[in-house]
Amino acid sequence: MTTNELSPTDNWEQMSPDLGDYYTYTEWNTKASSYSLNSDIWGTCYAPTVRARMQLGRALLRTRLKNVSKVLDVGAGPALHSASLLDCLSDANAYLFIVEHSPSALKLAAARQHPRMAQFRLIQADIAALPFSDESMDAVICTEVLEHVMEDGVAVAELHRVLRPGGVAYLSVPLEKHPSTAWHLRCYEPEGLHKLLEAVGFSVETSVVGGAVVPRLWRWVRHFFWAAWLVGTGNAVRQLRRQPVHPFYASRFCRNIVIPLFDQLSKLDEWLSLKLRWRLGNTLHCIAIKPLQ
Repeated sequence: MTTNELSPTDNWEQMSPDLGDYYTYTEWNTKASSYSLNSDIWGTCYAPTVRARMQLGRALLRTRLKNVSKVLDVGAGPALHSASLLDCLSDANAYLFIVEHSPSALKLAAARQHPRMAQFRLIQADIAALPFSDESMDAVICTEVLEHVMEDGVAVAELHRVLRPGGVAYLSVPLEKHPSTAWHLRCYEPEGLHKLLEAVGFSVETSVVGGAVVPRLWRWVRHFFWAAWLVGTGNAVRQLRRQPVHPFYASRFCRNIVIPLFDQLSKLDEWLSLKLRWRLGNTLHCIAIKPLQ
């Protein structure tokens, strides 16, 4: 275990905040602290739009993560995507290294319940200075991160450095004409991301656009579901106080009705992206390979 590597029992107060990133430690850590495993309006870990994006990512990686022993997930946040990727690892002894800038997000990742949690390795580090030796990883994952990084060229160069020859890199970025938040520093087009990856030595194997159905549908119906769920439940006050939603409402209303419905719709998104190569959507998914030397 490296000096920056963490386990659920480590003292979180001892982690150094000085990572040299453009986010201030207070700003980023306060933002991450406002989340919890039960913080969103549905009382679940993530919205249907995120679940659809993760499902497409798993479809792209399912065959590519077989027989690998070391996978790196950079900018993993509270490890939502990381936990789902464990199901793609056929090797029971494989390790998933989770690198994240925020101590609060890592604390949530450490608290995550998963039957293969022992395969997690939690590390606080900066994507621009990854604490791994050259060519030490079989695969690298970087989802919804590059748009937040000041020097994205340095970031992808680090991903290339730690990946072994023949290894696979999976990246996703939002497709938007204008940054949707102040923390999105740039917008990407497919050609721009491909050039960025090829400039550091990657060979782009495939790229697909996802999010043609679920994000658009969810944008329209979520307000109806939100209002219907709150009426008569008394949970509006709990939400305003940022208190956890009672499990009854989360399980009966969301986990049994809304989430399964949108999980089925996300299969349509996956089919449109992988089979028809539909170019309408809000997320670009890219698979790149580090060529054999």
